[in-house]
Amino acid sequence: MAQGWNTKYMQVSKNLEEILSGLDENLDMWENGKVWTYKEVEKFGLYLPKKDALETYNDQKLLKKSLGYDHVSLKYISSMSGDTIRETSSRLWKLSDVD
Repeated sequence: MAQGWNTKYMQVSKNLEEILSGLDENLDMWENGKVWTYKEVEKFGLYLPKKDALETYNDQKLLKKSLGYDHVSLKYISSMSGDTIRETSSRLWKLSDVD
């Protein structure tokens, strides 16, 4: 799930409905110190900038039944400045209704 999420997330405004259809409404996602719930992704997803990736690396691990981890590094060209940017993030995915 995390690998597919990352690919769609880079162009989230175009893929929001598809992203939401693949997310459990009880999922909490920690990314760079912020918790994103399903409702927040639904509310703010259309406003996130599109990223045309030049290079992507990701790795996922299932830590237990309700907890997963992913690490993503991507290089893309900023649509605002034209600069090449490297962005690296780690996310924890947890189902809030499962122990």
